[in-house]
Parts: sequence; C-alpha cells; structure tokens
Amino acid sequence: MMQISARWVGIFSGLMLGASQICSAAYAASFTVTAGGVTDPTAGVIADIAAIPGAVRSTALAFNTGVVPATFTSPNGTPTLQTGTTATSTAPTGDTTTYLSVGGANVDDVIWLLPGTTVLNYTGFYWGSVEASNVVNILNNGTLVFSFTGADAIAQLGVQAGDSFFVNFFAPSGAVFNRVDFLSPGSAAFEIDSFSLRTSTVPEPLSTAGLLVFGAMGASKLRGGNRRQSTQK
Repeated sequence: MMQISARWVGIFSGLMLGASQICSAAYAASFTVTAGGVTDPTAGVIADIAAIPGAVRSTALAFNTGVVPATFTSPNGTPTLQTGTTATSTAPTGDTTTYLSVGGANVDDVIWLLPGTTVLNYTGFYWGSVEASNVVNILNNGTLVFSFTGADAIAQLGVQAGDSFFVNFFAPSGAVFNRVDFLSPGSAAFEIDSFSLRTSTVPEPLSTAGLLVFGAMGASKLRGGNRRQSTQK
C-alpha cells in the first residue's frame, strides 16, 4: 500500500481547506436586491432585461400553461396556480395571467430547484401584495446563502405592505445558486409571477480533482526521492 508522509498529508489538507475558503468567500458579500421592471399589458410588471445583461424572461415560469413546472415542488402538497383575486390571494396589480400563490389557503412552502447542474447568478420575479411574513430563501447545493423577507422589502426598497413590485436578486461576484424557497406562514399569501433569470457557470477556484492529481503527483515524487536515497546508501 502506498504510504504518504505526514508532510504531504498536511499540504493536501491545507489545499483542501484553502479551496473551501475560496468558495465560501464568494458569498461573504451580500446579495444586491432592487425593485424595478417594465409594465406589461397582461402580466403587470416584468423584468427590464435590457438593463440586466445576459438576463432572459422565462416563458415556462410565467405559469401561463396552467401547469406547475416540475422544478417547483412542496414537501406539504402541490403548489397552487391561480388567476385573479380569491378569498386568500390577491392577484399582483395589473396581472390578469396565472400566478403562483404560496400560503394563505395553499401550501406555505414552495421549493424552486434548478435542474441538473444549472446555476444562476441573478433572478427576479413579480412580487404581488407584499406582506411582512413573505420569505425568499436562496440556497446553493442545500446551503442557505441569502434570505429576504417582505419586511425587508418594506424597510429597504420603499414599497408599502400590499404593494406589487418587480424584485431583482443579484448574487455577489463569483457566487451562484441553484435553489430558491418561497415561504409564507400564516394567513397571508405570497403571490409570485413572471420570472427572469441569468445562468452562470459553477466557480471552481481549485477543484477537488485538481487537488487529488496534485497530491498523487506529490506522493509519486516523494516515493521516487525515497528510492533514490535508498540506492545511494
């Protein structure tokens, strides 16, 4: 069995720790959150993608087929799509199309998990009748990287409770995410429509595979050095 000295084990462990710290550092800066979009005759407000390079409006995530996309799930039931105002949900201002309703009389936790290896560095959506209890949690590979509530929107974005507005979430430079959770515990619903997004690539400052190759090369050189020392004795 190949034996590696404690020195090489220490070097390899240090490199692994350094790579982990580099990946974590991308999230040290907070997300940037803004309010603003452009009006649409049927959807109310949609993303101003001309002002967001690389962003696109998602047709599938406008919910106009009336079918919940497969990427939207809930541990407590089936997410609910609605049109118009109901007893527990208020349609976003100017939006006559189908929208996602979280909470109220519907399931109060909906998970949007991106497929495969897809990651984003920006997303936005039309947020209807904002309530303090509405919550947006942004995660990457199961780790929470940012959280924003209706109370935050009211305090930071100049909107009032009950307002509808288009919200934009920009990840810090070098950071990505692949999941967004929408929660609205209690009686107030969280109405959501007209997603926009921008895909990115997974940042790999120093991959595990590269470290393994480096470690193997180092171990090989170490064995070669030991053999030379043995023949010289």
